[in-house]
Amino acid sequence: MRNAFFLVVFAACTHPSAPPIGKPVGNGSNASTVADRDPKPKPKPPKPGEQVAPDIGCPTSSCVFHAGAGLYFTCLAGGSGVCFHFGAACTPADACMFDPADRTYKTCSTPVEGGCTAFAKACAPASKCMFDPASGLHRTCDQPGAGRCANFGAICAP
Repeated sequence: MRNAFFLVVFAACTHPSAPPIGKPVGNGSNASTVADRDPKPKPKPPKPGEQVAPDIGCPTSSCVFHAGAGLYFTCLAGGSGVCFHFGAACTPADACMFDPADRTYKTCSTPVEGGCTAFAKACAPASKCMFDPASGLHRTCDQPGAGRCANFGAICAP
């Protein structure tokens, strides 16, 4: 059942570089539109009083710290403060990375394959979702400062 859910989500989500529906694809006499090739029927509007399944949207990936490897990877599936399925190595958008050597967050001036070869000043991720080395979970930091968290709060999505 779980695999069926992922197949439905995967099939429903398109790649951002895919041509927009209704735009011509191809050239010359073989040109068609994405709508011509899309076999999915248009959804019917709900009848009065009918319940409709919520639109969950497409899952988004994030760049998270993997404690076992000491590197950052794309999190393809996660929850409850942990990532369950890792993808390719990555660097967070703000380059604020956890340094396992001294357990602080620092701006990485030289990121390489999910790691950092040269750290700069202390930082805190913009999301305030930080890796808590004591629990091994990602938690919201209520009091960030000097690359550390003085007070961790609730579990957050990595």
